Amino acid sequence: MNETNNYIDELKNKLEALKQEILQDRKRVGSILKSIDEKETLIQNIVNLLRAEGINDFNENKGIESKQISDVAYDLFSKKEEKKGIYYRDIADEMQSEGFYIPGKDPSANLLAHLNRDKRFVRVGRGVYGLQEWGLKEVSTRRKKGKRK
Repeated sequence: MNETNNYIDELKNKLEALKQEILQDRKRVGSILKSIDEKETLIQNIVNLLRAEGINDFNENKGIESKQISDVAYDLFSKKEEKKGIYYRDIADEMQSEGFYIPGKDPSANLLAHLNRDKRFVRVGRGVYGLQEWGLKEVSTRRKKGKRK
């Protein structure tokens, strides 16, 4: 019994340590994103100054392009062998586990907004999406009129 209690205590300690590491990582990510935003603002300011001088023969985004959220989601869907809908929070979790950062207080909600705007995706159930090219049956996003229960 004592061995089991030690094992459980070790697992609980490891769980707490991992939670703390995640909090620290999120703080670092926030700091990095703030730095990126500041640098992007500086780039835009310099671009505006160059354009004011009549210089337009450059691409301010060259070398710093990043994939759009919906493009990464599309790539993830395309890798799936089974052509069925996936819950949007699961998609967001998978994207983040592969190292793709989805900005916002609720990354899943941000992803959902992107999926809804992109014609490549189809809503096949409540919070469940698939690719249009899979031929899945789309469900209506409109609510029925009447009182909510």
